[in-house]
Amino acid sequence: MNGLLQALFGRSKTVMMVLCLCLLWGFFAYINIPKESKPDVKVPIVVVSVNYAGISPSDGERLIARPLEQELESIQGVKEIRTTAYEGGVSVVAEFFAGLDIDKARKDVMEKTDLAKANFPKNAKEPEVREINLSLFPVLSLKLSGEIPKRTLYKLARDLKEHIENNVKNVLEADIIGIQDEVVEILLDPIKLEQYALNIEEVVNIFNRNNQIISAGFLENANAKFSMKIPGLIENALQILDIPLKTNEQRVVQFRDVATVRRSYKDATTKAHDRISLDAMAPAVVLEISKRTGTNLIETVSQVKKVVEVFSANLPSSVKIQFSQDESHRIFDMLSELENSIILAVLLVMAVIVWALGWKSALIVGLAVPGSFLIGIMVLQLMGLTVNIVVLFSLIFSVGMLVDGAVIVVEYADRLLHEGH
Repeated sequence: MNGLLQALFGRSKTVMMVLCLCLLWGFFAYINIPKESKPDVKVPIVVVSVNYAGISPSDGERLIARPLEQELESIQGVKEIRTTAYEGGVSVVAEFFAGLDIDKARKDVMEKTDLAKANFPKNAKEPEVREINLSLFPVLSLKLSGEIPKRTLYKLARDLKEHIENNVKNVLEADIIGIQDEVVEILLDPIKLEQYALNIEEVVNIFNRNNQIISAGFLENANAKFSMKIPGLIENALQILDIPLKTNEQRVVQFRDVATVRRSYKDATTKAHDRISLDAMAPAVVLEISKRTGTNLIETVSQVKKVVEVFSANLPSSVKIQFSQDESHRIFDMLSELENSIILAVLLVMAVIVWALGWKSALIVGLAVPGSFLIGIMVLQLMGLTVNIVVLFSLIFSVGMLVDGAVIVVEYADRLLHEGH
């Protein structure tokens, strides 16, 4: 170690040049390094959700949860499995031991879920497998509201979602909260069904047979082979009315003879409102913006706000967009606190050192604190890490140690100079 120190002392100009280069690099790294509110911590938890409209919690536990649990229990590294059955679906949480490769765990869960699907009820939806990732939580929320029809509000929300996802590359997803999916309701008249000697089950089966794609085999020649299909999917509500149900001696009985069709909405699972007065509420839709892992939170939020500003210029005057849960404010506060702590530490230490040791020693100590921070940020960028609340707290916490070390070294050097070294 002494040999290394002597070599450095003998090349003071090279050392100063490298130091200046590191400080300059650290300054640009501090500006460009991704900043986010929470660290990208991979929690060893995988969640499997299976939806089945209308199923009761007890049936969901018996028909969906048990086959899924039996398959997941055979995965190596599983610590605990927790199941929640609710009206319309089941959620199974598989927690793994800390340190396990979460990507491998998710793949294992997907494979076991595919095996368990064979025992699910026929009408169960496709299972959804996702891992818990703290960096995917929303960083900004937008509330779109106004005294306009719901269908118009929902269309504007979908257009805004598409506009944000297409124009801001750092945005992973803009999830819409408070929207109801459109459905087509077929209202059968029991009197007319009886008049034409039809029953509900028969009508439902006819509808299902007419709303599907049927494979028609292949068309092959000497040079190519083409797959063929008979398209039979219903594309609009009016086509339903033309579906034939049966024939009698006089005419063809169609859906329009026994039923009416209307556009409607599914029952709401989430709701959002905007209070316009003490007694009146206007419908609203909330968009929760999630950023991609490792991207700059402040830059992402800024770009989203610019895109929303351009989009809102073409909106009706009765529609307004409000921002909430802006995580970038927390980052700005933490960065401001860090900068203030550095400035305060430098000023206090320099004031004491100037009084005790003089300007030269005070200048060296004053440069040690921000210089150490900039070099630390440079190392973080080289390691591919981000600046978050944990990193900022650690940097602020280390100010005391940095000042103590710098003061001790400078004071010792000053004493040696006075002794003639």
